Amino acid sequence: MHRIGEELDWHYDTADWLAPWRISGQNVELEFTPFGDRTSRTELLLVASRGHQCLGHFTGSVLVEERRVRIDGLLGWAEQMRNRWWDTSPRKELQRPGTAWSKPGPGPGNPAP
Repeated sequence: MHRIGEELDWHYDTADWLAPWRISGQNVELEFTPFGDRTSRTELLLVASRGHQCLGHFTGSVLVEERRVRIDGLLGWAEQMRNRWWDTSPRKELQRPGTAWSKPGPGPGNPAP
């Protein structure tokens, strides 16, 4: 096992999650061929999450300690997750004099006068 510590470029088709993905970097050149896609979606008032976890095979090569290692059919997964949430708690660092944040209105932790 070897950690890849560089930023990688990921190319995939969000209209077809089972199409091959391309993952590249200075020391990495891989193709990921998914055979399954586990999707998840949550839409709540203050929280939302969407995800695709694709299971498949990696093929290509990785440079490890100045030696090119060939990868052929390595089973693994790749995923894309998008999360959104809102923090409704009062935030003192946003309460700057002379701005709309200087006097938070009533709410949790801020009782009405």
